[in-house]
Amino acid sequence: MQRIHDESVDLYGLLLPFLPVPADGTGLVVAIVGGGGKTATMFSLASAARDRGLGVAVTTTTHIRDPRFETGRNYDRLVLLDETDDSQVHHTPSRGISVIASGVLKDEGRLHGLDGGQVAALRLRFDLVLVEADGSKGLPIKAPAAHEPAMPAYADLVIGVVGLDCLGKPMDEATVHRPGLFGPLCSCAPGEPLNARHIVALCQARDGLFKHCPPQAARVLLLNKADRLLPDAGSRAGEGKGNSLGNGALAGSGSASGSDAESRLTRLYDDVAVLGGHLDAWLVCSLEPRFRLLNAATTGRDGRVREGREG
Repeated sequence: MQRIHDESVDLYGLLLPFLPVPADGTGLVVAIVGGGGKTATMFSLASAARDRGLGVAVTTTTHIRDPRFETGRNYDRLVLLDETDDSQVHHTPSRGISVIASGVLKDEGRLHGLDGGQVAALRLRFDLVLVEADGSKGLPIKAPAAHEPAMPAYADLVIGVVGLDCLGKPMDEATVHRPGLFGPLCSCAPGEPLNARHIVALCQARDGLFKHCPPQAARVLLLNKADRLLPDAGSRAGEGKGNSLGNGALAGSGSASGSDAESRLTRLYDDVAVLGGHLDAWLVCSLEPRFRLLNAATTGRDGRVREGREG
């Protein structure tokens, strides 16, 4: 297992080793499932890919919040397709970041997603297609229902997202989407405080976080909102590093609160380390207001670790 602590890395660069070299002129497809930051993951990844010169399509097979009414959503254009005409995809500008949907749910402030055929057509137009393939009603963790996720069968990478703000909170409908399914799936009783072992169980379960993951796709667990584990990181992180989570935030400069934060992080890393064989990698990060990496590890699922690619 190789751990990384490099806050300068961007999310696309971090995931690049798990993406195949594009073939046959088609773009790569990344599906994002789970809870606790799927949309933030998608836009962070899109921005990093655009900075490397890629043309990126951001879309969904379910619904996403309309980025025009959200702060911090960086994109170049919004394209609304006719649900009956897939040919519109071929006339969409392929440079920059295009948010593509099939309609607006005005009363809900959300965009309606694309069907499988439309998503497939995007692969012929864009270098990278990012698909939010799940919903969680804004909650940090979830168990999928029978009809979830709406996974593209040709996904090259599946990112499963969990918000670390769930830790220590009771397993109930205020924190877990579909607690009635989550409890039996993860051996978690109603009201029991959530811990990292429940996240591990969710990743390992056949009908859990990576349900319907295509066999060819790499699996990466993204543990978001890591700043919530560092209660005093805000005061120290700004020392000489802007808003980044620096080594001082981890070490705590010998303070009791810093030592407690470091202990919690160590326990988290130890718990998720058992996911070797189930995942290709996991990473612990914060996504907003910008991507900040605390730690990451390549786990080598079934010998799938690829050679690193140059960005």
